[in-house]
Amino acid sequence: MSGTKSNLTEYKSRRKKLSVMKLAVLAIAVAVIGYFAVSAVKIVNLTIEKNRVETENERLINQKEDLEQKLEIVNSSDYLESLARNKLRLVKGNEILFVLPSFRAAPEGEQLTPEEELFRLRLQEAEENALKEAADEKAARSGPDDGASSGGDGGEGASDIENAADSITQAVDQAAGSGEG
Repeated sequence: MSGTKSNLTEYKSRRKKLSVMKLAVLAIAVAVIGYFAVSAVKIVNLTIEKNRVETENERLINQKEDLEQKLEIVNSSDYLESLARNKLRLVKGNEILFVLPSFRAAPEGEQLTPEEELFRLRLQEAEENALKEAADEKAARSGPDDGASSGGDGGEGASDIENAADSITQAVDQAAGSGEG
């Protein structure tokens, strides 16, 4: 019987060793699976972050290109001349500056008085008529002239400006006069 007891003890000890080994293998397997799961989550997060950074990079590249184009425009002589003429009211040496009255836009929720609105409409109409008359006069002069020169001394451009200025002045005076009555 001692042989069976030793066999039984031996069997139990082997079984215990196998259980411990199975448990150790299981623990290692869980650790490896856990490591790969954590790695997979990190890979997914890094892929999402990479896509976000690439999108942001694309947006910034486009913004840089837009800003470079704007800088090119702002540094152009045409833009600077336009800015000098429109904002600073500068003119070239042979030009005359006409400053016409401008009307404020009514703030939101506020209306121009009927007199202001009527004056604005009449002035706008007068300006359009004066510009149309000046264009018509210029077109009539530059029309077919049967091969003959206009015989001007180069001063016709100045007289065009003077005529347009007179027309606009008269239109403004007319609009102001009819706005008062």
